[in-house]
Amino acid sequence: TIYWHYPHWGNQGGSPGSVVRLGEWKLIRYYNGKATELFNLKDDASEQSNLVGKHAKEAKELNQLLDTWLKETKAELPTKNPDFKGGKVKW
Repeated sequence: TIYWHYPHWGNQGGSPGSVVRLGEWKLIRYYNGKATELFNLKDDASEQSNLVGKHAKEAKELNQLLDTWLKETKAELPTKNPDFKGGKVKW
């Protein structure tokens, strides 16, 4: 099982998320409102077909693995800034 965690916005377009890969399955969990994605890398190496709706069992299993790993590693998760009022930053 391989895990990776990216809890922040990147300066080159990366968005906050966590990923788990187990065998041919890869689950991507986003923290910015995007839907969770599940891919079968054996059949879809370019990650074009999100199978989360068709393979609920695998999605549930990978989500549970990811939850456990995040808890065990005490991973920091993104949180909302309570002081943010919206709008654009003025420099």
